[in-house]
Amino acid sequence: MRKLMNRMKHRSENPCGKEGCELLIDTGTYLTYVPREMYKHFFKDFDSSNAENCDAMDELPNIHFVVIGEKKNFDLILEPKDYVIKYTDENDRSTCVLGISPDDEVSHLITIG
Repeated sequence: MRKLMNRMKHRSENPCGKEGCELLIDTGTYLTYVPREMYKHFFKDFDSSNAENCDAMDELPNIHFVVIGEKKNFDLILEPKDYVIKYTDENDRSTCVLGISPDDEVSHLITIG
């Protein structure tokens, strides 16, 4: 796991706090999980209706993670297409849902699927 600091593009706040967060990349899941308190803080002005409306996905912000490496830091940027899940039914109608979920079990771990 790597330490990371995380910011939304339109905010200067860091919901991970001074200690940062732990980052886990889990290829066995398609969801991203964040601590519940961070979820409430991170998405307090997030318009989830844009996630549900597939046509408005581009209006959602990028989520910017700064990963603190041992030798070098790097940016991990999730675009809406990375964290909104799009389903198409048998009638070719699309439905989109937010692929980020609060996790009540952890306080400083972000799991990216």
